[in-house]
Amino acid sequence: MSKKICYLTQCEGTLPTNYSCLKSREHLLLSYKSNTSETDIYYPNSTWTTGRNKLFEIAIQKDYDYYVFIDGDLNLSEQLLEKFENLVNELDYPIIVPD
Repeated sequence: MSKKICYLTQCEGTLPTNYSCLKSREHLLLSYKSNTSETDIYYPNSTWTTGRNKLFEIAIQKDYDYYVFIDGDLNLSEQLLEKFENLVNELDYPIIVPD
């Protein structure tokens, strides 16, 4: 059975173009600068830490197996996400940290 994964990211407004692969997956977007049509959580002037806390606070209200925090400076691709999701589905660890 596939694990339920929610991707959590924060950025200035909309998803970066290299994050378009998240649009077909469960994700929450916190914006700290502008409230856009893609923004799930508008949290103006939040810090990196308070933004992550708010994302997690909202995300845990739904039942996911994994919550994946990603930042706007990560190079993301469909191929990379597929590899990651396959690995997550093969393993049975409560916490996974990439190196």
